[in-house]
Amino acid sequence: MGIYRGFKAVQVFDNLEAARMAIPASGAMAIEVWENGDTSEFVRDPDGVDLEMYDGSRWRRELSGSAAAAIALDADAKATEAQQVQARRDLARWYLTDYLDPQKGFLTEEEWLNLLPGDISIQNEVAISDAIRAMMDDMLLWAGQNPGGRAMAVFPCLRLAVCKEAFSETACQTLWDMDGATYGANRFSFRFDDTEFRVKNWQSLSSVRTSGYWAHHSITYPVPEVFWRWEQSGGNAFLSSTEGGWSIVGSGSWTDPVAVRLYNIQHLRIAGLHVRGLRNISLMMENVVNSDFDDANLFNTGWQPTEFGGTLGHMPAAVRFSNVGAVVTASQAVFDAQHVGKLFCLSQSGQVDRDLRLNFWAEIVSVDSPTQITLAEAPSVNVTDQTGSFEALRATTAGTTWTLSAPVGQSLVGRFVTLGFARFPGAAMTNLGTLTTTVISHSGDTITVADAPTSDVTNALLILAPQLHVDRLVHAPGVSRTDNVGFTNLRCEGTGYANVSVIPALFGNCSAIEITNAKFHGTGNGSNNYGGTATCLFLGTADGFSFSGWLEQCGNSPLYGAVTVSGNRVRADFYGKLTPYGDGSRSAMTYVDPPAGSTEVQIRWGMVHPSGTFPRASQAAHRFGPNGSADMVTSIASPPRPTTNAPILTPTRLGEVIATSLRGDAVTQGQTTGSALVTYPRAMAVGFGGNTGDVNPEAVTDLDAIVGRHRRVRIASGPGGDGYVVDVIRQVGNTCIQVGWCVQFDQPPRLIMRHNNNTGGAWGDWYYLDGTILTP
Repeated sequence: MGIYRGFKAVQVFDNLEAARMAIPASGAMAIEVWENGDTSEFVRDPDGVDLEMYDGSRWRRELSGSAAAAIALDADAKATEAQQVQARRDLARWYLTDYLDPQKGFLTEEEWLNLLPGDISIQNEVAISDAIRAMMDDMLLWAGQNPGGRAMAVFPCLRLAVCKEAFSETACQTLWDMDGATYGANRFSFRFDDTEFRVKNWQSLSSVRTSGYWAHHSITYPVPEVFWRWEQSGGNAFLSSTEGGWSIVGSGSWTDPVAVRLYNIQHLRIAGLHVRGLRNISLMMENVVNSDFDDANLFNTGWQPTEFGGTLGHMPAAVRFSNVGAVVTASQAVFDAQHVGKLFCLSQSGQVDRDLRLNFWAEIVSVDSPTQITLAEAPSVNVTDQTGSFEALRATTAGTTWTLSAPVGQSLVGRFVTLGFARFPGAAMTNLGTLTTTVISHSGDTITVADAPTSDVTNALLILAPQLHVDRLVHAPGVSRTDNVGFTNLRCEGTGYANVSVIPALFGNCSAIEITNAKFHGTGNGSNNYGGTATCLFLGTADGFSFSGWLEQCGNSPLYGAVTVSGNRVRADFYGKLTPYGDGSRSAMTYVDPPAGSTEVQIRWGMVHPSGTFPRASQAAHRFGPNGSADMVTSIASPPRPTTNAPILTPTRLGEVIATSLRGDAVTQGQTTGSALVTYPRAMAVGFGGNTGDVNPEAVTDLDAIVGRHRRVRIASGPGGDGYVVDVIRQVGNTCIQVGWCVQFDQPPRLIMRHNNNTGGAWGDWYYLDGTILTP
């Protein structure tokens, strides 16, 4: 460092070698070492510069003239910079560059210079992480002493290696202690100038927390570590905005942390978050209210094991498959006895659709050798050198002990897991449809979790690390629902890499969510293990959910659908483009299975499958679980199918419609009713038939065909061809009655009735009101 003293400038060094390095190379010098017991030593160059021991431990050189002036200017600059740092603090601004400066003591001069090339292999990730945490500590400590204060942290345009959470336990506790009553006016803003945080040698996947949310709820087991963790007890807008471009890049290791977790925030605005290459959850939120997210790009992140098992639940990247009929051969030894009975997909071996071969799913009936299996059905064609996949991992529960449908070698301890189709424990939470908890022990195909579902489930989808995770944990009281949140330009995208099978998005407990210009992109079949994309979007409770954008690479599951619904209260609208390629022989657009007795599930589907022949083979436009029903999925505006006589994907049900005027070809005009001519436009109303023959009800001969479609239908078809008009009325489930009447000229009116034996079975006899059986 430089110190200006009158007419001389003195430079002080920590050791002799550093002092020698500082003397200009042009100055020839001689070194004398006095051995008379004196502790001093000096170096003299031709210009008379002395270098001597200073304070017994440091070295100094004294300069005069122009050399002194240069050092003085440097000293003045340093002093000015220190004043500027203090000024920034006085204005509640914290700059990470101040903490990365070697004078702060976290990085050496050399480590500081290593930041500039952007090569994280030469960076000191421990020192950088400590510098970030020190800045956060200082900022939050200041805020804790200044109720109502505003604070801003500014990050430079650098690529930085990190190995710890950005917020220390001290910072997290300070934030948690800022209650809403005292600190409700505090605000924090973060500004990033294209800052990239790169995970390097992350120190621990999970840890026992001694602060904040976790300490408050007395959680004593290890929970996942999160690089950017903002959990506050006061439900106000403490964290008001995060702006600019900031990236969190994983190491591709299964020990990567969760990227971002947010809890209990109102009026938040986050922009420019990019996460990639991270084998964990990218963006996780709970109880975020009245907030907006823009340009969140979650790419090549997450992890969803399949029923293949093994270390990662994924087949090796290089293995390829060929078949002759139902016999499938692998290029490597990958099969074993545990695979019998599981579903396997052989890519591009199914039927042709849109000039593309579908992926073919079938059950494995035998494992003939480590390189050969036999499927229950033969694919449509024989193929060679194709990729393949198993179905996504599932779990069967017995309280907090869960048995996986395949063993996973990679330890799941300390990870978040979400069980689909599970009831949430606790009052008023029994119908959420998801349970997010933490794994506290794991061995092979058995895990022990912190929280049990209300009732046990069998073979339920086990979601390991979706890219976007919006749900609640058990710990917080109340609903903890994320509500009134908008996402614009949201992209959750898996890729074709063999070890990146992923479910793009999970919304387990939320309401009033609007997503626009979005893309949820599952894992494609260009590489193995794409079956991990069991669904593109999983909905637990989502009361008022609107999606506009693209669902792509979403037809990978033989069990679920591009959108999967498990909660009791789901009202969701979908608009945009559905691109299921590579589609499978058992794919579906939706899978709906809410709790038993659910009455508040309504999916309004505005996406249409691009194929004119879909569904075919074992595909389904809409697949329903034991508690799902066809009236839970309706169409917003189902267009005509592009192929003649192709099946209608989704019926359009409008309910009661009141209109003051109607136009177009569907309107019947100028019909005569009695002696009056109807001259105004009229749609065909109930009981109004065209007397010219232009408008006639559809001829129906099979009454059973319309039982499940409408609760009450009137048809002009009766027993014996006697001109009965019949009302078909569905009462409960499939229990129906039929009431028919016939009025003919010069004949008394006749009324008949029958029922389907209250079981949904065959229809009984027609009876007159006096009990006489009608004999046609």
